[in-house]
Amino acid sequence: MNDEMSAFSIIKSVASRGLADQIKHEGDRVDGRGILICGKCGEPRQMFKSFPNPTKEDPQHRSTIKVVVMCRCERDEGVCQRVWQDSGYPGGKPYGQQIFNRDL
Repeated sequence: MNDEMSAFSIIKSVASRGLADQIKHEGDRVDGRGILICGKCGEPRQMFKSFPNPTKEDPQHRSTIKVVVMCRCERDEGVCQRVWQDSGYPGGKPYGQQIFNRDL
């Protein structure tokens, strides 16, 4: 498969964009591994995640990249709900959320 079209290259591109767009809040710090830590709740706002990245030589090869995650503060503040409401989905939630989380 062409590298530009591989699933891993798409995941890597989305992760890079997320990291570039992530807003650093007052008090946030970077730990010894280069992970952004929330200055309020102390939970990571980034993490390293392993994804399949097969090669001809090693079809089981995996690569690790840094991705954005939500800390406790962001989860408690309802960041996801606000994103869904602004997304234009009917009812402010993606279809799957309407099915599985009817009380949101």
